[in-house]
Amino acid sequence: MNKLLKGTIALLLFALAIGVFEMCSKENVIAQAASYVLPIATPSVLGGVKPDGTTILVDATGKISTAGTPSLPVATTTTLGGVKPDGTTITVDANGKISSTVSQQQNKIIFSAMSGTGGALYQVWIANSDGTNQVQVPLTNLPSNLEFLVPAKISPNGQTIFLVGHVPGSSPSDYQIYSMSTTGTNVTKLIELTGPGGINDIVINDIQAY
Repeated sequence: MNKLLKGTIALLLFALAIGVFEMCSKENVIAQAASYVLPIATPSVLGGVKPDGTTILVDATGKISTAGTPSLPVATTTTLGGVKPDGTTITVDANGKISSTVSQQQNKIIFSAMSGTGGALYQVWIANSDGTNQVQVPLTNLPSNLEFLVPAKISPNGQTIFLVGHVPGSSPSDYQIYSMSTTGTNVTKLIELTGPGGINDIVINDIQAY
């Protein structure tokens, strides 16, 4: 009986000691929390931020949001902003890569072959700039009554050929400018010049494409 009483008293004293220790630890934690100051957040320091209440808002539940809908200004020569490609000369692929289809070096050459007797053009060729891959352009879709006296020219994008045609013996003189694809298709008469008088009143000596 005496041993049981002593054991009970020992257990009570141990439990009391644990309680006192927990109370002291809690007061210490509360004291530390009361003295803690949340640092201001920076790009390199984790801390607190304070919304300006105008562009960044916080509601009663603590939800943060932006005020209004951000609008990207239209870019100008003096203003940084958004641009919208036309989809023809400037394109954007599925990965967001932007590219231009205009004025790019094609590394191609075009040359014309003239007949030795009449001096009329009868062949047009396209080749790589190093002379390889020579391909003759068919002229069968052009009007049969025209002579092409001026060397053929090609557009900067390498897709269109331009030719100057002349109607032999025409009076008044008749000169026409034609375009066609590099495969000899899509033949289109672009310009027709007719002289006021006799033969050779108007002569087109050259043509350039840029």
